[in-house]
Amino acid sequence: MIQEEPTALYWMNSDGLHAEGLIVLHDDGTLYTNQTAGVLCNHPTARGYLHPMPVPEAIKDICYDSVFLDPSQLDACDAALRDLGLPMRVDRQGRNEEAWLSVDLGLGRYESTRGILAWENSD
Repeated sequence: MIQEEPTALYWMNSDGLHAEGLIVLHDDGTLYTNQTAGVLCNHPTARGYLHPMPVPEAIKDICYDSVFLDPSQLDACDAALRDLGLPMRVDRQGRNEEAWLSVDLGLGRYESTRGILAWENSD
């Protein structure tokens, strides 16, 4: 059965309810959505598996209230991911705006694994 309605991006642990994480894209996964792009309030979707994790504050700060990220913001996100030691880089061909950052996880030697870092929108 194909899931028709997307699932909101929420998970819970002992610290409470969270609305952020990494969606590892995969055709067999769950369809997720998130409110993005500051006051524009887009609702993109992505199908994959949610890896619950905090999105670094540096990434959130760079992307704050941005409808679309410009090349300097994408460069800054790449630098922040590298400085934090996270094994990913910005996928510049993907959708990139506040609360929705496309990434290449570089997990395979000959193929890339793509994902979405998603978090709560500022609006």
